[in-house]
Formats: sequence, C-alpha cells, structure tokens
Amino acid sequence: PIGLVSFEATAVNNNSVRLNWETSSEQNNDYFVVERSLSGADGWVEIAQVSGAGNSQTPLYYTVLDNMPLNGVSYYRLKQVDYNAQERIHDMESVYIDIAGVSDLVIFPNPATDLVTLKGDLVSLSTFKLLNAMGQDIRLNVSSYKQGDGTLVLDISSLTSGVYMVKNGTKVYSLIKQ
Repeated sequence: PIGLVSFEATAVNNNSVRLNWETSSEQNNDYFVVERSLSGADGWVEIAQVSGAGNSQTPLYYTVLDNMPLNGVSYYRLKQVDYNAQERIHDMESVYIDIAGVSDLVIFPNPATDLVTLKGDLVSLSTFKLLNAMGQDIRLNVSSYKQGDGTLVLDISSLTSGVYMVKNGTKVYSLIKQ
C-alpha cells in the first residue's frame, strides 16, 4: 500500500515532538495514524490522523507536531490504513523530552540492539544494576564503552532479545533488547 522511506521523531525545544515521514509511493492509502506510548510495548494512544494521498507514484512528505509530549522517553509509531480498513504498523521511534528540566535516568535508544546509553544523575558502574527476568544482576555480561558526566554507554550485543530491568538506586526502568 505504501513505500515508507523514513519515519523520524525529533524533540523540538524540549516542549514538543516533530514527527516526519516520507513515502515513495502510495496505493489505496486512506490515512495515517501517529500513536504514542510510554512503554513502547503497550498503551498506544492516537495523537494525530493525517489523510493519505490515495494513489501516488511520487515522493510525499508528512509532518505532525505533538504539542503535548510526555515527560521522559516516549515512543511513537506510524500506522497506515487502507480504504478497506486494513492496517499496517510501521517503525517505532523513541524521543526524550525533559519538560521539568530535572533529569532522572534516561535510557536510549530503547529498544536497542547493540549500544545503549544511560544518562542521568549518579549514573556509574557502581550505582546501577542490569537485571534479567529472574532478577539476577547481569551487568558483568555487558561491557562499558564510555563513561563520564552522568553518561554510561553499554555494549549489550551479547544479550539475548528480551526485556531487562535497569535499577538505579531505588528506581527501576525497562530496557528492551531487540
């Protein structure tokens, strides 16, 4: 139905998110739905609906602005709906917004495949734990790539796909390994 070239989510001035996408072609494309989630796994909420071109063989560009973004990391995805109501969900993008100006712990990109960055106050190898589904600390299974200024980059390529927990002090955050 569509040839999706790109889908991008970008923070704008720490108070909104710009979502851009490009199609190379469209066939029977009724409309697009942009959805947002706090977890990236469930709880998807429609934030915008944009009419499609129907049928087109030329590149088309679309933009939506989320003026009410969530604080912290949010996930956005693009859903395309045909005239016959058949839906297709396309790529997911994550973006970080610090509305309050006070950062906690940010994990990005999330989901991740190889490298993941932990950013926030008091982030160091001595204060965080990486837990598997059984609650075991497996941080020795990953190597630290770079550390400094409240930022820690981890190589998680050796981990199997799944959901992991990052514990920083008393707070726990999800990390999804693709």
